[in-house]
Amino acid sequence: ASNFLESLAPNAIIFTYGDNDTYPLWYAQEVEGIRPDVRVVNLSLIAVDWYIDLLRRKVNDSEEIKLTLPPDAIRGEKRNQVPVNPSQRQISALQALQYAAEDHPVPLEGGNSLATDFPSALVYIPVTPQAAQQYDLIDDLPDGSRLQRVDIDLSERSYLLKDDLAVLDIIASNTWERPIYFAVTVPQSKMLGLSDYMRLEGLALRLTPVKSRSDGRYGPMGAGRVDVDRVYENVTERFRFGRFDELDLFVDPSYTPSVQSMQFMLVRSMQSMLSTGDDERAKDLAKVYLERFPHKNFPFDANTMA
Repeated sequence: ASNFLESLAPNAIIFTYGDNDTYPLWYAQEVEGIRPDVRVVNLSLIAVDWYIDLLRRKVNDSEEIKLTLPPDAIRGEKRNQVPVNPSQRQISALQALQYAAEDHPVPLEGGNSLATDFPSALVYIPVTPQAAQQYDLIDDLPDGSRLQRVDIDLSERSYLLKDDLAVLDIIASNTWERPIYFAVTVPQSKMLGLSDYMRLEGLALRLTPVKSRSDGRYGPMGAGRVDVDRVYENVTERFRFGRFDELDLFVDPSYTPSVQSMQFMLVRSMQSMLSTGDDERAKDLAKVYLERFPHKNFPFDANTMA
């Protein structure tokens, strides 16, 4: 939990997915006082109105999250399902959300109707040079460099659920003002097609205005590119690994995904370093991998050492 939180820039928002990457983080914040500036947003809870409204409040050192959809627009069953207009007209995500917050009745069979639709399948988030530079998002650019906007293609969706709207709202209303991350445990299906805009910085993927080709070998963790400097700093200076290297223990299988997340993050980062000739730092991460996850507790095999 500490390592997830310590992967993040100050005042960040991080989307998490399941119990094991959410409740330990809340414990670390509330009991241990680790990174109270971070807002943890659980994607399993965000489909209900009361949880979305909780995000509008300040918690610890984390300011309230800005939202474009007003509380009344998502109360109860409102906007549980919003049809996506197949229009290819490109509009900003904020404009689309403002439209979806209004009543534009969509007729259904049987005489019923939905409150509104989502006005276009192609929306975008504009990128201002000042915002990108302020949040250190234009360093170490690969081919393609910084973009003027982040495109979101919803063409393959016939509708958006309330949780989709809420996630899009958080991203569109806060990006470039607060760092936005997805935990590496979040399925790509929950990233709204933004995988190629991500940057691995530890156990979290940061949304950036840089589009890169994702590495499909690592699933969600292969999204976008790797910020090897931030990974190296986080792993060697901020991460904690317990005492698995000292004691011969029984490791419950439920802990496996958490371990594999750290292992795969290290392997992908090492490979990224080796591809640019950064051999010494790759060796340092390899040493962390081999020492902190010893064979006696985490047997090495083709999957963990690929």
